[in-house]
Amino acid sequence: MKILSSLTILLFALFLTTACDDNSSGNNSNDEICDNGTDDDGDSFVDCDDQDCLNHQFCNLTDEICDDTFDNDGDGVSDCDDPDCVDFPACSGTQEICDDLIDNDDDGDVDCDDLDCIESPDCPMMMEICDDTIDNDGDGDVDCDDADCFMNPICGMVEICDNRQDDDGDGDIDCNDADCALDPACNITMVCDPITQTVCVDPEACYIDAQNPEGYCVTAGTVPIGSQCTIGTDCVPGATCTGQQNNRICRELCMLDGSVDCTDTNLNCNQSMTLGSDVYGVCR
Repeated sequence: MKILSSLTILLFALFLTTACDDNSSGNNSNDEICDNGTDDDGDSFVDCDDQDCLNHQFCNLTDEICDDTFDNDGDGVSDCDDPDCVDFPACSGTQEICDDLIDNDDDGDVDCDDLDCIESPDCPMMMEICDDTIDNDGDGDVDCDDADCFMNPICGMVEICDNRQDDDGDGDIDCNDADCALDPACNITMVCDPITQTVCVDPEACYIDAQNPEGYCVTAGTVPIGSQCTIGTDCVPGATCTGQQNNRICRELCMLDGSVDCTDTNLNCNQSMTLGSDVYGVCR
């Protein structure tokens, strides 16, 4: 009987020892430590091989991007809340000082080149000077490469010789501009008639002036007779622009020899210095 009692006590002690053996089961209550080389929770997976470490910073090799609102490295904090971003300019809180020649906020731009300084009194808006080889307004374009200089005569606006505009801003229009001396529009070899409108093909019409008294073909004007104009080719075909500088109007052309008279019988055919012709005149 004493032997049986001793055996019972031995078996009970063995049971307790087995039940308390932490290493006898993979389901213990320990948490996995993800960077110590040990299978802490007894599931046969160590550190980053254990799913419990999936989002642990030690096991996530993705760098935090500090300005995209995402937790890129999976450590539970994003952007400037992540310690990895402590040196990121946007998270450092350092402001650009606009007149100390230092890139204070470490974004690669110094003083007035930094967009943070766009409204700083140290960085007043400058107008581009179109011929000093300096980027005065700080937009990255110098002189004639700057769109601000597009209409500046210094930048070589080319006179278009048949559009009735002073394109290069020198006060002379089309064929009256020396820049057009060799332009085909101002050197028509064939002779056209500004009254009968022979030779020229629509939408062009024949016009004459002091520089081209024999006539030349150019895009037809639209200003009617009796209306204000600037140059001869403003006027409808069969007319030209004459008068004082501030009071020039389109007048009908006529032949000085009387072969083609004025439509308005109250007007006479007179020679005009504008035409420079001893053949054609204007009705006035």
